[in-house]
Amino acid sequence: MNKLSCSVKDCVNNASGLCSLEKIIVEGPSAVKCEGTSCVSFVAKRGGAQNSCAKGNCASEETNIVCKAEHCVYNANTKCTASKVNVGCVCSGVCVSSETECETFKAK
Repeated sequence: MNKLSCSVKDCVNNASGLCSLEKIIVEGPSAVKCEGTSCVSFVAKRGGAQNSCAKGNCASEETNIVCKAEHCVYNANTKCTASKVNVGCVCSGVCVSSETECETFKAK
């Protein structure tokens, strides 16, 4: 498992910088920079929405990452091999997954 931190505060799965999902998917098959990637597991918070574990605090820094960024040095047959990964955003007020990015992406 990868150690994942997430700075996308507008995601319902974000619990104090950790992800409440056991697995996320990073897209960007033709990406050559982190801006070309995105976390397709992103779900925008709506109103008072919270992740299903918010009260139980089940978020963990360990998360499996499926990587579809074919040109990333950490992609090994769609499995991310980076020990630490940060998912961030390209703008404030993220509404859709395309406004997120894998900041750990490194081109081959």
